[in-house]
Amino acid sequence: YLIYVSQFHRYKNVLRLLEAFAVVAEKHPQLSLVLVGAAADGDYWNEVTETIERLDLGERVIDLPACPRDQLIALYRGALAFVQPSLAETCSFPLLEALALGVPAAVAKMSALPEMAGDAAIYFNPYSVDEMADALDRLVWDEALRGELNRRGIEQAARFTWDETARKTLAVFEQFR
Repeated sequence: YLIYVSQFHRYKNVLRLLEAFAVVAEKHPQLSLVLVGAAADGDYWNEVTETIERLDLGERVIDLPACPRDQLIALYRGALAFVQPSLAETCSFPLLEALALGVPAAVAKMSALPEMAGDAAIYFNPYSVDEMADALDRLVWDEALRGELNRRGIEQAARFTWDETARKTLAVFEQFR
């Protein structure tokens, strides 16, 4: 399965993710998509469920509104890949969690996501269902790529520490003394 972890807001771009997953699912009949997160925007969540129905993905998409931390970690570890299709992010903790656990990632080439994932992910244009589908498909069939991204992800996530965050934040404040 592929995994998406975050709340459901329009900017999270889940409708295009579902469209891309539908393309990939045709090639990989055993593949599922696990959606973990709260339906923060009820209207958008209704669009998500309507899209799942329209694309006939009901049996292939698993919705988990919330789960305990140990279950979430197990879900990350069991996934073939993590996908972050957002149109805007500042600091994606789910992306960092996936990288830290060595989960290969397909990530939107938008806002802070490339800075966060570095060379530890493959990227796609989040406005292009075809590009997203190609990235997901590649992660499904390319075991060597998943292995390389596993290694790189753990290394990349290790760069994000609270000590380093505090040091950089202090440096910004000291510029304005």
